[in-house]
Amino acid sequence: AVPEVLRSVQVVFATCAGAATLHREIRKNTDAGKSLVFDVVVIDEAAQALEVACWIPMLLGKKAILAGDHQQLSACVKSTEAQKKGL
Repeated sequence: AVPEVLRSVQVVFATCAGAATLHREIRKNTDAGKSLVFDVVVIDEAAQALEVACWIPMLLGKKAILAGDHQQLSACVKSTEAQKKGL
């Protein structure tokens, strides 16, 4: 049912982790020749997301847009060295 619903709508909202559920349902319920690919994937607050989490939805789209306002939320920096150098 999930792939049929996704094929009938123009916009789908999901968290980066939630896109994993979409990916699993699409692969489980479609033939290899009928895979579902989105035209554009938009990841909001991209600076807050870890790179590995962003790959989940990005694998479902032809293009990706990473959006965020650095004045609103600062970047999520996991590297101590990068933090020391001002990132």
